[in-house]
Amino acid sequence: MFATNLQFYYKDFPSKTKSPIQIRLGLHKGTYEIKDNDVQGATINEAARYAGVAKSGEIVISNEFYDGLKRVFRQDECEQLVSETRKADLKGVGEKE
Repeated sequence: MFATNLQFYYKDFPSKTKSPIQIRLGLHKGTYEIKDNDVQGATINEAARYAGVAKSGEIVISNEFYDGLKRVFRQDECEQLVSETRKADLKGVGEKE
């Protein structure tokens, strides 16, 4: 997946501090709009909230995103992609699992 490849790329990316760069990612599925070369909408805001609860080097996905994965991958493949589930209190969204 793109998100995992992005993390591996930045893990070995040289930085000024000589420390590996660790990124947090939040993925959500829904509608959005493009305005003035900017992606906008509640879906984008919610994805940012998921990134906000991610730990360094972690990818956090919403249930909606996971449901989309299940349409593309077999159940056993989805289970290999997701290491754990947890509830998160997302600012402006409320508690989500």
